[in-house]
Amino acid sequence: MLNFPTNYDIAELFFELAELTQLSTGKRDDFKAKAYSNGAWALLDVDERATELTLKELQSYQGIGKSIASKVAEYRTTGSVGKLDELREQIPVDMVQLSRLSGIGMSKLDILKTKLGVESLDALHTVRDSGELKATSEFGPKGEAKIDRQLQQTAPQGSVPISMAVSEAKIFAAKYSLGDVGLMSTSELAKVADFASSIKLVVPTKEHQRLIDAGLEQDGDAVCGCSQRYELPVEVFDEGKVKEPSLKLLGDLHFHTDASGDGKSSLENMVNAAKSRGIRYIAITDHAEDLRINGLSQKEMIQNRKDIETVAAEHPDMSLLFGAELNIGPEGELDYSPKFRSEFEYTVASVHSHFELDSQQQTKRLVKAISDPTVHSIGHLSGRKIGRRAGIEFDTDIVVEALATFNVALELNSSLDRLDATREVVTTAVNRGVQIVINSDSHHTTDLERLYFGALLAEDLGLEQDQILNAQPYENFLEWLEQRS
Repeated sequence: MLNFPTNYDIAELFFELAELTQLSTGKRDDFKAKAYSNGAWALLDVDERATELTLKELQSYQGIGKSIASKVAEYRTTGSVGKLDELREQIPVDMVQLSRLSGIGMSKLDILKTKLGVESLDALHTVRDSGELKATSEFGPKGEAKIDRQLQQTAPQGSVPISMAVSEAKIFAAKYSLGDVGLMSTSELAKVADFASSIKLVVPTKEHQRLIDAGLEQDGDAVCGCSQRYELPVEVFDEGKVKEPSLKLLGDLHFHTDASGDGKSSLENMVNAAKSRGIRYIAITDHAEDLRINGLSQKEMIQNRKDIETVAAEHPDMSLLFGAELNIGPEGELDYSPKFRSEFEYTVASVHSHFELDSQQQTKRLVKAISDPTVHSIGHLSGRKIGRRAGIEFDTDIVVEALATFNVALELNSSLDRLDATREVVTTAVNRGVQIVINSDSHHTTDLERLYFGALLAEDLGLEQDQILNAQPYENFLEWLEQRS
């Protein structure tokens, strides 16, 4: 059974408030939006129900100031936040989903709205089909082609990306103070599909009855409701087969801390969160220097190694590896010098940019990175963001053959935004004998739940324990590392 964060529903209000504030001001770096986002992350770290805390108690948490605390109090009293309601009225959910599409920045969003009357993905499909999009000077044929590729990745009618569906399930669970929540084995969430059209949960009988007492409608064996933002049907059962993975993951080999610019939790807290989930070894892979804003310089990486050694000494029952997430450049180049890269105990190399290159160029850059002896694995292979950004195109057979030849592991990134490499590529790689690693790509302690979904997906693909590198004891993993060297 899953145990979702206590204050997830409240935190999501502030994440939404941050996003809508950016859209309303047209500024990605809006200071209020940043404060709302920081407050949301802070609320996820609050173990007690936030609505039961005083303003003073809330403000004792770093990242929660007077404005955030007062809005939590408002939510406690009224069940809503006035500022958020105002922005929801101003910016409907269709517009929000449109803004999330890769390549639609603030300026282009404004052009679509004011010049073409586009305020939803459906409307964007319409102007694309009519030829109006490519007729504009701001987009033209090339701009239309880029958007057309992204539109091919959007959710089918009546569904949303699985990350959004799981988020709605968490909001539901937190709103009704549900403790243990399971996924109905027949549901799209349990199968870890890319998109989901409904949410099916299983809770203990006493919780089920409490939902009925709270006024939710009973329909046969289920209590029915609707998700907060995306109008997905929610069905909650008190009996039913819960999908629990039998696959046991012992390591996590793609793991960030707040040393990375986009990391939200300290190394100590991340290690404790991993330990609580039964993880016994971790590769700390904070971002390397070529990733703008978020990356660490060589000097900062050296300090990071010292910090890892300090924390490792305090956790003798855990094995921590000094690692990095390297960036694969347009020509397959990597961060730092080869000599410095060789000092990392484990690396994951990933594509974070240059998505516009053609298939031949993408294949070439991947193969060059794979052939580098300092690279141990390739992370989120296509770089896709489900429902938001199309992944790069490459020759699967050539890339898989390179992975096999150079004994480089392929990551199944279990972030629900990614689920990358895709099912098809993972199956091809396994058939070729490539080792698979199932990683969380965590940036916050709550991200560790991703391993649960990664294990479910691996089982749905029919993967065996011995085909997954981090399902092996640490000694076996070290043996693989030594064989490579």
